[in-house]
Amino acid sequence: SKYKARKNGVSISFEPREDLIKYYGSPVSLTKVIINLLSNAIDAYEGAPDKTNRTVDVSLSATPESIKTTVVDRGCGIKPEDAGDVFKAFHTTKAPENGVGIGLSISKEIIESEFNGELTFTSSELGTIFEVALKRAEADQSRGLFSPGR
Repeated sequence: SKYKARKNGVSISFEPREDLIKYYGSPVSLTKVIINLLSNAIDAYEGAPDKTNRTVDVSLSATPESIKTTVVDRGCGIKPEDAGDVFKAFHTTKAPENGVGIGLSISKEIIESEFNGELTFTSSELGTIFEVALKRAEADQSRGLFSPGR
């Protein structure tokens, strides 16, 4: 995604957290989901007239019950007529050489089945926000525990 971002003139901003966030699940699976969301956010700038403000913001937040990863772009947004199909397998608005429409479907399946979490989005003509919400692990449990960034 770093190369793809640079090639498309998009910068990625990440707001790390100082405290340790723990969750249950595979870091490899979560990484696949985040990379897919980043790739889609970068693609959202394709054809956008503004070539100067191309940033994808990634942030982490936590409540006592959950942790959330948010990916925000200020690209073209998801058209209302496509919003209901975003997570359907093989639905795409991209050119055939840019994807076949399975990334978000697989990402949603991973988050729901492997993490018992949620993958949601909101969108307008000003951009799109994808949010991954995972249940937070209890501090005293260690099976399957992963702490990002440590």
